[in-house]
Amino acid sequence: MTGPVLSMNHRFHSFLQIIFCIFCAVSVFISLGVAVSSFSHKNGHAQSRAADIRFSHIARSIPKNGVYGYISSAGNFRVPDDPEFVTSYFTAQYALAPRVLARGGNTQKVIGWFPGIVDPLPLAREQAGDVQLIGKYGDGVYLFQKRNER
Repeated sequence: MTGPVLSMNHRFHSFLQIIFCIFCAVSVFISLGVAVSSFSHKNGHAQSRAADIRFSHIARSIPKNGVYGYISSAGNFRVPDDPEFVTSYFTAQYALAPRVLARGGNTQKVIGWFPGIVDPLPLAREQAGDVQLIGKYGDGVYLFQKRNER
C-alpha cells in the first residue's frame, strides 16, 4: 500500500509545484503590466501637460465654442492611425477643450502645430488646402484660415 500512496503524494507534490510556478509567472506578468501602465500614465500626463502649455496662448485668443481643423508636422497625417500624429491630435484636443478639433483642414479655421518649422505655410497648404496664416502663438502653434473665408 505504500507504493500507490507514495505515487499519489509525488503526483500531488508535482501538481503543487506546477501551480506555484504558474502563480509566480502570472505575478511577474501582472507586475510588468502595472509597471508599463504606470510609465504610460506618467508619460501621457507629461504629454497632456506639455500640450496645455503649448496651446495656452491660442486657447486664450479664440472662442471657446466652435470647430477648428487640426494639422501638424508630427507623424504622417496621411496615415489615419499614425501614433505620433494621433498623440499630437488628442493632446491638442484635450488642451483646447471645449473647442472641437476636426482632424485635417476641412474647416474655416485651422490650428496647426509645426514645431521647429520656420515657414509652416507650405505644409499647412499641403494638409489643409488654400489657407493663409492669420496668427502665430509661439512653440510652433499657428492659426490658419481658408483664403476664400474672411
